[in-house]
Amino acid sequence: MEARTYDKSKIWMNPALACLIEDSFWSAKGDAVRIGKKGNTYLELPDPLLSICATAIKCAFKGIRDICSMKGIVHFTDAVYGPEWCHYMELLEKFKNDSPTYYGLIKLELQDMLWEHSKDVASFLDNEASIANTKIDFNAMEEAAKAAMAARKSK
Repeated sequence: MEARTYDKSKIWMNPALACLIEDSFWSAKGDAVRIGKKGNTYLELPDPLLSICATAIKCAFKGIRDICSMKGIVHFTDAVYGPEWCHYMELLEKFKNDSPTYYGLIKLELQDMLWEHSKDVASFLDNEASIANTKIDFNAMEEAAKAAMAARKSK
């Protein structure tokens, strides 16, 4: 669970960003898979790619908030989210110029996350039959959930 928790000190290293990139570009429907490795700019996680993914995530969260409050549908258009994308591009440029080591670490961390996700998927597909027969200890899960809920209530 801790591995899937967002750490606010790791700006641009949110697993959601890696998941969106993976699903959009590295899944069977993604363009990056069809391009292959040679000359594939997706492998380098270019700033426009990171910016559009961060913008899409923000749009999704806004959509969830607005739908829950009955405000309607959020449209992911250039007119609405173009300035947001530009903001993320400027922010990444600032990281690149003012903290080049951290900027490089962002790319490496996201690449590592993508690699881990792809290994997880491959492992899941290889072990699909054994996973189907796995026994789940619902009692242990329930006890852990009760303890977590009690901890949340005591805060």
